Parts: sequence; structure tokens; C-alpha cells
Amino acid sequence: MIHVQPFDSFAQLLEDVSPLLRIVLALGFVLFVVGITIGMPIALFSGCAVMTGTLAVHHLAHARWYDPLPPYERHWWWGRLIRGLVWLAIAMLLVFLAMESR
Repeated sequence: MIHVQPFDSFAQLLEDVSPLLRIVLALGFVLFVVGITIGMPIALFSGCAVMTGTLAVHHLAHARWYDPLPPYERHWWWGRLIRGLVWLAIAMLLVFLAMESR
């Protein structure tokens, strides 16, 4: 079984995220900062939702893994699946809050 150390810092998490997801995280962060500086709650919550949704996609995409040797059985990494579902639930809550803050 594959053993992966938990993330010690946000920088370590960013090393594991693909470049496309890093760009989406950066756009979410920009939206979050714009929401703080202008005082628009919809932009603030939307930026947070984009960032947490990106983390959910990352964790859910890596929740399934295959044995490196034949017969190449598929396995679920339950910890990462649960983490991805929690991030997804948080992102959905933030989208709801963004919609309600209009």
C-alpha cells in the first residue's frame, strides 16, 4: 500500500497540485482578495468556493490508485476520498453563502 505523509504546510500542498489547478487556485485567491478590499461578500465567498473546490478536485482525482505490478488492481484511498468530499461540501456551502449574499 502507498504511504503518503500528510501535508505539513500549504507550500507542500502546492507542490502536489497540478499547474492547471494552481492557476485556478490563484484566480480564486485574487477573487478573495478583491472581495476583501472592495467589501463585496459575493466575491469573497466565491473566491473561497473556487479555492476549496479546486482542493476537492485535487483530492478526488487522486483518491483512486492502481497496483504498479500485474494484475494492476484498482484501489480507493479512503482518506483522500473523505478529504475530497469534505472540501466539496465546504465549497458547496460557500457557493450557497455567495448566492445568499447578493
